[in-house]
Amino acid sequence: MILHCIIGYLENAFLKFQVTDPTLCALLVFDTFFWPDNRAKLATYREDKIHHLVQHFRPLLQRNNLNFKAVQEELSGLKVCISNNFIDLHLIALWKVFNSYSNSFCNILMIVKVFLILPLTKLVVNGRFLSWERSNQIGGLVCL
Repeated sequence: MILHCIIGYLENAFLKFQVTDPTLCALLVFDTFFWPDNRAKLATYREDKIHHLVQHFRPLLQRNNLNFKAVQEELSGLKVCISNNFIDLHLIALWKVFNSYSNSFCNILMIVKVFLILPLTKLVVNGRFLSWERSNQIGGLVCL
Protein backbone atom coordinates (compact mmCIF):
# COMPACT_ATOMS: atom_id res chain seq x y z
CA MET A 1 0.00 0.00 0.00
CA ILE A 2 2.77 2.45 0.92
CA LEU A 3 4.69 1.58 -2.25
CA HIS A 4 1.63 2.30 -4.42
CA CYS A 5 1.22 5.65 -2.67
CA ILE A 6 4.85 6.57 -3.34
CA ILE A 7 4.61 5.55 -7.01
CA GLY A 8 1.40 7.51 -7.43
CA TYR A 9 2.92 10.57 -5.83
CA LEU A 10 6.04 10.41 -8.03
CA GLU A 11 3.97 10.01 -11.20
CA ASN A 12 1.87 13.02 -10.23
CA ALA A 13 4.91 15.09 -9.25
CA PHE A 14 6.71 14.51 -12.53
CA LEU A 15 3.60 15.22 -14.61
CA LYS A 16 3.63 18.74 -13.16
CA PHE A 17 7.41 19.08 -13.35
CA GLN A 18 8.51 22.36 -14.86
CA VAL A 19 12.08 23.45 -15.27
CA THR A 20 12.59 26.78 -13.52
CA ASP A 21 16.26 26.56 -12.56
CA PRO A 22 18.28 28.68 -15.03
CA THR A 23 21.00 26.04 -15.34
CA LEU A 24 18.53 23.28 -16.10
CA CYS A 25 16.81 25.57 -18.62
CA ALA A 26 20.15 26.28 -20.25
CA LEU A 27 20.70 22.57 -20.80
CA LEU A 28 17.80 22.60 -23.26
CA VAL A 29 20.22 24.11 -25.79
CA PHE A 30 21.30 20.52 -26.47
CA ASP A 31 17.78 19.24 -27.14
CA THR A 32 17.25 19.43 -30.91
CA PHE A 33 13.48 19.17 -30.44
CA PHE A 34 13.46 22.84 -29.44
CA TRP A 35 15.79 24.04 -32.19
CA PRO A 36 14.26 26.49 -34.70
CA ASP A 37 13.81 25.27 -38.29
CA ASN A 38 15.14 28.54 -39.65
CA ARG A 39 18.92 28.21 -40.12
CA ALA A 40 19.53 31.92 -39.49
CA LYS A 41 17.77 31.68 -36.11
CA LEU A 42 19.53 28.41 -35.32
CA ALA A 43 22.93 30.05 -35.79
CA THR A 44 22.43 32.22 -32.69
CA TYR A 45 19.92 30.02 -30.87
CA ARG A 46 20.58 30.01 -27.12
CA GLU A 47 24.17 31.22 -27.31
CA ASP A 48 23.58 32.95 -23.99
CA LYS A 49 22.63 29.59 -22.47
CA ILE A 50 25.96 28.03 -23.40
CA HIS A 51 27.67 30.99 -21.75
CA HIS A 52 25.56 30.39 -18.63
CA LEU A 53 26.53 26.69 -18.55
CA VAL A 54 30.21 27.46 -19.00
CA GLN A 55 30.10 30.00 -16.17
CA HIS A 56 28.08 27.73 -13.89
CA PHE A 57 30.41 24.75 -14.32
CA ARG A 58 33.61 26.80 -14.77
CA PRO A 59 35.66 25.24 -11.91
CA LEU A 60 34.94 21.70 -13.06
CA LEU A 61 35.46 22.55 -16.72
CA GLN A 62 38.76 24.32 -15.96
CA ARG A 63 40.04 21.27 -14.08
CA ASN A 64 39.29 19.24 -17.22
CA ASN A 65 41.03 21.74 -19.53
CA LEU A 66 38.00 23.04 -21.40
CA ASN A 67 39.00 25.44 -24.17
CA PHE A 68 36.57 28.24 -23.35
CA LYS A 69 37.32 30.15 -26.55
CA ALA A 70 36.45 27.13 -28.72
CA VAL A 71 33.02 26.47 -27.19
CA GLN A 72 31.01 28.95 -29.32
CA GLU A 73 32.75 27.87 -32.52
CA GLU A 74 32.16 24.20 -31.73
CA LEU A 75 28.52 24.87 -30.91
CA SER A 76 28.03 26.56 -34.28
CA GLY A 77 29.67 23.63 -36.05
CA LEU A 78 27.62 21.16 -34.04
CA LYS A 79 24.37 22.89 -35.01
CA VAL A 80 25.31 22.79 -38.70
CA CYS A 81 26.39 19.16 -38.52
CA ILE A 82 23.23 18.04 -36.72
CA SER A 83 20.82 20.08 -38.83
CA ASN A 84 22.42 18.81 -42.07
CA ASN A 85 22.84 15.15 -41.12
CA PHE A 86 21.15 14.02 -37.93
CA ILE A 87 18.13 16.22 -37.16
CA ASP A 88 15.72 13.27 -37.31
CA LEU A 89 17.57 11.16 -34.75
CA HIS A 90 16.10 10.63 -31.29
CA LEU A 91 18.05 12.65 -28.72
CA ILE A 92 19.78 9.67 -27.10
CA ALA A 93 20.79 8.20 -30.47
CA LEU A 94 22.03 11.61 -31.56
CA TRP A 95 24.41 11.99 -28.63
CA LYS A 96 25.64 8.41 -29.07
CA VAL A 97 26.57 9.36 -32.65
CA PHE A 98 28.40 12.43 -31.43
CA ASN A 99 30.69 10.42 -29.20
CA SER A 100 32.43 9.46 -32.45
CA TYR A 101 32.93 13.20 -33.16
CA SER A 102 34.84 13.72 -29.94
CA ASN A 103 37.81 15.34 -31.71
CA SER A 104 35.67 17.89 -33.54
CA PHE A 105 33.40 18.84 -30.64
CA CYS A 106 35.46 17.86 -27.59
CA ASN A 107 34.59 20.97 -25.56
CA ILE A 108 30.85 20.74 -26.21
CA LEU A 109 30.92 17.03 -25.41
CA MET A 110 32.68 17.81 -22.14
CA ILE A 111 29.81 20.14 -21.16
CA VAL A 112 27.29 17.45 -22.15
CA LYS A 113 29.11 14.86 -20.05
CA VAL A 114 29.10 17.19 -17.05
CA PHE A 115 25.36 17.64 -17.17
CA LEU A 116 24.80 13.91 -17.74
CA ILE A 117 26.26 13.20 -14.33
CA LEU A 118 24.15 15.78 -12.51
CA PRO A 119 22.01 14.18 -9.82
CA LEU A 120 18.82 15.76 -11.16
CA THR A 121 16.49 13.06 -9.87
CA LYS A 122 17.87 13.39 -6.38
CA LEU A 123 17.28 17.14 -6.35
CA VAL A 124 13.78 16.96 -7.79
CA VAL A 125 12.57 13.99 -5.76
CA ASN A 126 14.00 15.26 -2.47
CA GLY A 127 12.37 18.64 -3.02
CA ARG A 128 9.03 17.06 -3.93
CA PHE A 129 9.03 14.78 -0.89
CA LEU A 130 9.90 17.63 1.44
CA SER A 131 7.07 19.77 0.11
CA TRP A 132 4.68 16.81 0.24
CA GLU A 133 5.68 16.03 3.80
CA ARG A 134 5.11 19.64 4.87
CA SER A 135 1.75 19.85 3.11
CA ASN A 136 0.45 16.66 4.79
CA GLN A 137 1.72 17.70 8.23
CA ILE A 138 2.08 14.07 9.23
CA GLY A 139 5.84 13.88 8.95
CA GLY A 140 6.21 10.87 6.72
CA LEU A 141 4.86 8.55 4.09
CA VAL A 142 1.81 7.29 5.95
CA CYS A 143 -0.75 6.44 3.28
CA LEU A 144 -2.70 3.73 5.05
